Amino acid sequence: MGDVVMALEWSDDLYSTGYGEIDNDHRKVFGILNDLLESLRTKGFNSTMADSLTLLEKLTIEHFRKEEKLMEETQCIVCDQNRRAHLQFEKKLRTYLGGFQRDADNRESLMGFLDFTAGWFTDHIQKADIHLRSTKLQ
Repeated sequence: MGDVVMALEWSDDLYSTGYGEIDNDHRKVFGILNDLLESLRTKGFNSTMADSLTLLEKLTIEHFRKEEKLMEETQCIVCDQNRRAHLQFEKKLRTYLGGFQRDADNRESLMGFLDFTAGWFTDHIQKADIHLRSTKLQ
């Protein structure tokens, strides 16, 4: 399988919500995904990848709750839609991580997961989270 995923680059124009804590979490997710991708490309699967995946899961879930609370507090117009999208992503994340624990050396599976996750986050930030910008102006 070819390497589909490209490194994620942060761009304030594309991804900034105007809320530093939310944007910092997004940057951390990008960093973890980039580290996983680089490690997989240069070293193949290694033991630190499991730790990075666990960190990604923990950060993602904590971030989702924080973001959902902020959207609720600011009466963001996509609050409910955002919560549903988060729950769907969490389910996929847990399903993948459960499978990963059983078949940890499957490079194609991990590359597919990184591709899906990178695409999901960039798309989600640009279509849902970006609505926080308008709440910051109020």
